[in-house]
Amino acid sequence: MEMMTDFNPKDFFDIGVDIADRYNNESGYRTAIGRVYYACHLMGSDATEKKGWFHPKNRAADHSRLCEALKERQLWSIEQKLRDLIELREHADYHIKKPSNGGCRYCKNVVDKQVWERAKSIASNILPKLQAIYPKQPK
Repeated sequence: MEMMTDFNPKDFFDIGVDIADRYNNESGYRTAIGRVYYACHLMGSDATEKKGWFHPKNRAADHSRLCEALKERQLWSIEQKLRDLIELREHADYHIKKPSNGGCRYCKNVVDKQVWERAKSIASNILPKLQAIYPKQPK
């Protein structure tokens, strides 16, 4: 399927995988998680906008608003996996100290290969589903 934008968000996924392969350390995994999340977020935002389901405002709230748009369309599996990926991305980006209040469910103060593999697995699963939301093009 041809993309509907000038930039193909899947490129972020490919770059994330490349980063994790090249830099198989905590910094590499943290960076890679962000890239695969944004591949899904941008793909989902663009596809649902084209369907008229979601109108991004290019603000932080768009992340949860996209999930709500998917939920409203009863795309619960995609919505829940995207929420999991958001949590992984937030953990990778923000949690660098031992949590004093319990942190997130991934908090061990480290992002290792197992955490990266979980993010990659989720993104690999939902990215084609998000792409499939794009309106069909007339032949």
